[in-house]
This record gives sequence, C-alpha cells and structure tokens, in this order.
Amino acid sequence: MSLQQLFKAHLDEQSPQIIAKQLGYCTTDKITARIESMINSRYLDLGKSGFDLRYSTPNLIRKLAEIFAIPSLLCDKVIEEIEAELLAKRKRFKPYIFIETGFKRTSQPVFILSALQSNRFLTVDEAICERPLNDQLEPIQEQIKDHYRQQPVIDMWGKVKQYVYYYDENLVLIFSTTGQLLSTETDYFYSKATLSI
Repeated sequence: MSLQQLFKAHLDEQSPQIIAKQLGYCTTDKITARIESMINSRYLDLGKSGFDLRYSTPNLIRKLAEIFAIPSLLCDKVIEEIEAELLAKRKRFKPYIFIETGFKRTSQPVFILSALQSNRFLTVDEAICERPLNDQLEPIQEQIKDHYRQQPVIDMWGKVKQYVYYYDENLVLIFSTTGQLLSTETDYFYSKATLSI
C-alpha cells in the first residue's frame, strides 16, 4: 500500500473539517483541494511549489503522517526517494525535435528571429521520452508527419526540409518530412538567433 493509499484510507474515515483543524487551518476548501491533489499525484505533489504560508509540501506530508500515526521513517524515506527521482528527472537530458529549414539570414531583424526562435522546436511528450528508443520511433514519426501536414512552412524561417530528433547528448536522428529516418549522427549543429544586453 502506497503512502497515498494510506492517506486516502485515513481521510475517508475523518471529516475534512477535523483534518483542517488538526493541521491548523480555519477553512477546509483550499487544504482539502491541496490534499486531494497530493494523494492523486504519483509524486505526492513534491514536484510542485506548494508552500501556503503554513506548510511546504514535504512538511504537509509529514504532518498528515503524524496525524494519521503513519511511521515517520516510512514517510521520510518515501519523500527522500521521490525527491531523488524528481532531481534525476530534472537533470536528465530532455529530448526535443529541431525543425530544419536550411535558413540563411539576409535582411531579417535579429530581434524578430530571436522572438520566433521557439517556432523551430517541437517538444516531445514526457510519456514518450520515458520509453526506450525503439518504442519512441513510431510516435516521433507520427508527430513529425502531423506537424508537417499542419505547418510545412515556419514563419520567417522558411520551408521545412527535415526534422532533427535530439534523443540524448550522443544520438541525433534525422527524419524526412514524411517521417522516414534518413540518418543518425552523434552531433548536429544549428544556428540560433539570440539577443543579449
């Protein structure tokens, strides 16, 4: 039984008003919604900033565990492991797709190019990123085909020539606009438009 399930079992036995009072809150609405969100989260909402001027998320979890007589060692270990997993996820390379147009700057203002820079990238759904590479290929190809059908030309940057999927720091996959894998590289350079002060 997970910590979320333990909390849910205890929450079902007590009224929200009693729990809110035990936690030191005068009203139940916000704290009830926060607890509900926490127990429905895989990560107990530890990935969110949840401080409400009374409890940070880890402290709220610990206080609930104390109220429900759940051993603090269990609670602390669960928090420690979730925070370690979240830290590893934040540090991990986030795959993305670069849209290659072969753009060469002529008279376009740099500040406009910089503002439109994000149009050259596609994010990859986190659920897809967590799969092995072999299981990512088909959804990536579908995403590429869908994007090209909807937007074969990128404003200011030109006609899409190919898609470059940055799988990790050492593997780059290059796809045609039809989603066909053209080649793989260990690195792929593209120019960026940046402004600095």
